[in-house]
Amino acid sequence: MEVEGTIAIVVSHLMFILGLSELIHAKTWARYTENLMNSEHIVIMHTPFWLLFGLVIVNGHNIWEMGPPVIITVFGWLMLVKCILVMLAPQPMLDMAKKMKSTRVIILRISGVVMVILGTYTMLDTYSRYG
Repeated sequence: MEVEGTIAIVVSHLMFILGLSELIHAKTWARYTENLMNSEHIVIMHTPFWLLFGLVIVNGHNIWEMGPPVIITVFGWLMLVKCILVMLAPQPMLDMAKKMKSTRVIILRISGVVMVILGTYTMLDTYSRYG
């Protein structure tokens, strides 16, 4: 299997599992996020992992054809841009995240539904393309 196929399978599963977790455990994720936002040091420690993951997606699966593959690519680019912003401007990003506190559970549930749908859609497409 090609690298782009492996990345697509891993990312589609990540989207599905993360989305399901956000949907089922939105309050737990909200508390986790709130605790995370209390320290820019913790945020900076988490960001390089996601930055690396975003770089792998962008460099190994930079497919811009309309359809399911572009979802994986956009996911990688969004992850990359967010991580760069957090690394270069941690305080403004933390301040923005703290302002969303009152709606965090709702946002996580909506995000969970979207991620489950996109994860399922991209997973089905990925397995049909790469077996």
